[in-house]
Formats: sequence, structure tokens, C-alpha cells
Amino acid sequence: MGNEIPSIVISTNGCNDRILREIKAGIEEEGIPYKVYVDSKEFYKTPYNTALISKFGIGANANKNNLTLYYSKMPDKKPVFDISIGDSDYQVARNFGTNAARLYKGLPFKLLQKTKNDTADKKKDNTDILENIVKEIVEKYISSR
Repeated sequence: MGNEIPSIVISTNGCNDRILREIKAGIEEEGIPYKVYVDSKEFYKTPYNTALISKFGIGANANKNNLTLYYSKMPDKKPVFDISIGDSDYQVARNFGTNAARLYKGLPFKLLQKTKNDTADKKKDNTDILENIVKEIVEKYISSR
């Protein structure tokens, strides 16, 4: 275990294969390695642990209806993203993976838009949430220096 490549840790529990493929593709597009634990009971009850065992401090959890992204420098009750998904929210899953990698790289996040039926208010709310998350992460990083 000591020679493991630093990576984003992904745990899944009941996530459909296509959603998982899209998450991995989003991470790969950013050039960041990942490790997947499929149906791991280790992370089912304490998903924050994915971030704790990742050498990057970034853990992604995917189950049938939810995607959650954790960062080890954030409190365990405050995931970076916690979004509901459907079986065909492939673009959301890809952007989720991209955002996991971008968290490590310090790049701006992509919006996690659901479907064309989403209202402009929901999109604005997502933007506000993203801005607050990025601001909080940057402030914590600066204060830790």
C-alpha cells in the first residue's frame, strides 16, 4: 500500500456502470489518476473516508441516486458536492468527475446541470453554491499557510 500512486478515490454502491464510466472519463480528461472501490462496505456508512485514504485528499462516492464529492480539508459533514442523479444523467456524472479532478488542480468547476428542463433559478442557485464552495476552500487554504 505504501507504493500506491496518488489518486482520487471513487467508491460505488449500486451505481450504474454508465454513470461510473462517465465519472471516470471526466477525471481522465483532466489527466488525474483514480482508484475505484466497487460496492465497498468500507465506505458505505462513512463515505468521507474516501477522501481520507486518497493521497490527494479527494474522495468521490457514487450510488444509485446520488453523487458526493469530499475533500479532506473540509469537514466530513460538508461535502464539496452532494447531488441527486437519475440513471441517464451522464453529462452530470462526467462533469462531476471533471470537478473532482479540478478540485485537485485548483481549476474552476464545471456546472453540474441536470437536464434541459431545469429552470434558470436552479442554475443560478448552482452557480451561487459553487461560488460559495470555492470561496470557502480558498479561504481555508490561505489561512492554513
